Amino acid sequence: MFNFEKNLALPTLEDIKTHFLAGKKQQIYGLSSSVVGLFVGLLGKESVFVAKDILSGSRVAQMLSALGLRVEFLSGGYEQNGLVDAGLKDDFFAAISALVNKECDVLIVTPNALVQKVPNAEDLVSVTIKLETNKTFNFSTFAQNLVKLGYQRVDRVMARGEFSVKGDVVILAPLGKENLVRIEFFDDLVEKITEISYDDKKLVKKLDYLLIY
Repeated sequence: MFNFEKNLALPTLEDIKTHFLAGKKQQIYGLSSSVVGLFVGLLGKESVFVAKDILSGSRVAQMLSALGLRVEFLSGGYEQNGLVDAGLKDDFFAAISALVNKECDVLIVTPNALVQKVPNAEDLVSVTIKLETNKTFNFSTFAQNLVKLGYQRVDRVMARGEFSVKGDVVILAPLGKENLVRIEFFDDLVEKITEISYDDKKLVKKLDYLLIY
């Protein structure tokens, strides 16, 4: 196992640290992807780490996740030869938005993901809805805001990008999440936000807040 503390004084790592803290982009040679990934993860959050391939990227993601860091992984772009994969596009933008909105500590990408065009950070933040429990949000305009983001209103939610409204309860299939989200309002007060499973609608976990991309 790489002894991080013992090797921190290496000139190579000191140079990396100096540039990293200054917010400078850099290319790192002479160290394995695992060591660099661990270094970036421990040194600071909201970072992008470029892995040479999916395998090395997965290893780095496992290491950083074991440290308690929130990691998103992009294995590639969503557009190939002019054709767009809608599912991959949803995952792509959800991961980028998570980094921009500080919901992700380290975003790991492969080189071919870097050539994919994305909006700038300000645009991504501007089209993000944030809900927090025990705080108010205009319920009467919530459905309209979801439609503006590209979500489709349906009677029964079956796939990502859909939502339904039953009284004061909204069921949503957000981008970037494996489960459905149930949002309970009391007038304009967000009373409860929970993740529920697609199949039996059972509780997975409670959420203090939710970012909708």
